Amino acid sequence: MGSALSSVGESVATKMGEKQKEMATIQRENQMKMMEAQMKKQISMQMASTREFLNWQAGVYGLLVVAVTGRVLAKKPVYAAAGVPLIRLISFFSFFFFFSKDFVLTLILIIIIVFPIIMAYQADLAYGNKLDRIKAEADRILVCFFSFFFLYFN
Repeated sequence: MGSALSSVGESVATKMGEKQKEMATIQRENQMKMMEAQMKKQISMQMASTREFLNWQAGVYGLLVVAVTGRVLAKKPVYAAAGVPLIRLISFFSFFFFFSKDFVLTLILIIIIVFPIIMAYQADLAYGNKLDRIKAEADRILVCFFSFFFLYFN
């Protein structure tokens, strides 16, 4: 009688052990799928952020190219159009640092143009809806890019 009960207990224990192993395997597979999805989301967010920053860089670069091209086509020195206090400041710095007036004015114009654009980018990130645009771009990357990328390379 005792052996019949013990055989039932052993069979239940073996079934339970098999079920636990099966559940552990399923849990590992689900965890791997979740980690892969999280990795894809992180990569797509980084790509979207980089694309957004590239848009701003291209705008700044285009603005500087247009400004330099206009200056070259006008065949005027940049400091001729500036006011008298700016010319005195440029003359002081060009003497102090042994640079030409054009070089110093170019540095001043870069500081005047580029830094506010960088600040505008940061303000858009902090107070605007840039994160929403980056998330939307990341979702587009997940749908379009990763479907191609992982099918091709896996």
